[in-house]
Amino acid sequence: MMMPRFAFKFLKAGLPFLLLLMVNSVLADNLTVSVGGEDEVPIIRYPSDGDTLILWTPSSFGMQPPARLLAQELVFDKLEVWLADLHEAFFVSRGRSSADQFEPDKLVVLFDRALKISGKKNLLLLTSGDGAKPVLRAAHLWQRKHPGNPALHGMILFHPSLYAGRPALGEEARYIPEVDRTNLPVFIIQPTLSTTYLRVTALQKRLQQAGSEVYVHVVDGARDGYHVRPEEDLSETDREAKEQLSSLVRQAALLLKHTSLPTIPVAGKIDVKPVADTKPGLRAITFRTPPPLALPDMRDRMHQLSDYQGKVVLVSFWATWCPPCVKEMPSINRLQKKLGRQPFAILGVNVGEQKTAIEQFLKNVDVRFPVVRDEDRKTYEAWKIYVVPSNFLIDAKGAIRYGSVGAVEWDSPETLGIVEGLIAETGSK
Repeated sequence: MMMPRFAFKFLKAGLPFLLLLMVNSVLADNLTVSVGGEDEVPIIRYPSDGDTLILWTPSSFGMQPPARLLAQELVFDKLEVWLADLHEAFFVSRGRSSADQFEPDKLVVLFDRALKISGKKNLLLLTSGDGAKPVLRAAHLWQRKHPGNPALHGMILFHPSLYAGRPALGEEARYIPEVDRTNLPVFIIQPTLSTTYLRVTALQKRLQQAGSEVYVHVVDGARDGYHVRPEEDLSETDREAKEQLSSLVRQAALLLKHTSLPTIPVAGKIDVKPVADTKPGLRAITFRTPPPLALPDMRDRMHQLSDYQGKVVLVSFWATWCPPCVKEMPSINRLQKKLGRQPFAILGVNVGEQKTAIEQFLKNVDVRFPVVRDEDRKTYEAWKIYVVPSNFLIDAKGAIRYGSVGAVEWDSPETLGIVEGLIAETGSK
């Protein structure tokens, strides 16, 4: 079910708040938990006398320092919190996709040991981004190991990414198999300025089909990772959302604690098939007819892809909150300037944002190509896109010829040569 947007009051910064943190900071201690062989997981433990333990595991980019502040605050809600450094435990370097190397079998042991050492009755798992993949895998294995055991009460996931690999351009994304084998309760905290927000409803439905009770709390105007970003990197909206975090996580924990649990895991063998990861950069695509595109520009004039028949068209899906999109724009401007007198056009498709937000962005960022608005994200979904920026090069006959998942340097010699080659096919001089 889609949760309503909560409005919580939070203790504002001041002397009482500072004293609270000073008192609480001495409660943390360090321990290591053996999970088999020579593998030991370093833990920062924030003990509490409540009956619930939150085991917080990292995304691929590691456990960020602001996590400690939230852990300290949760202790006062009678929630014990363990911060687990899985990168150090498994000798994995922090960086994109590194969470895929966390060993689910070892996490199952960690769950068992955490319950035993803490003496808690209930265990909740918390993570973010692609850190959700090993957690989901381990939770399913734990259910199979302990059928009918009610100790594992569910997961709190910040903007989870559960794809089996980078989704291929224009194709349906594949989730990890455990998405279809998870029936534990899940609470998703989803900021809107995030690629995962654009597909969170689809993920929610997929988890529900397997039997999960899924709650989604949408955080308007916040960026993914706002809960662990350093103070200097926070927008005002991020900051306000971050101030509400301890109350939000407490509410999520209470909700999951009182949600009915499955007695047995979902039956069926998990068939793990390798998925070719789509590399960034411009790639050739087998001739394919694109889905329809008919969208208004900033002056509410309609643009249809069919209007550009006879021209090579770059269709670029982007968002104002997406740093790679913004970084890519100057090279698109340069491409437009270089090829402006040839049979070539650009359509920048903004995904999911209101007109006023785009207008404000365009006041501050130089964009020299037409921008059209896909406010309801229906075009984004019809084109089967999961990442922004995503780009398509369409030839003069209306077929998709090249595309990219992620940003491209559009006036690099190699890329420029591809575009000019498509233009040459039109017979134009």
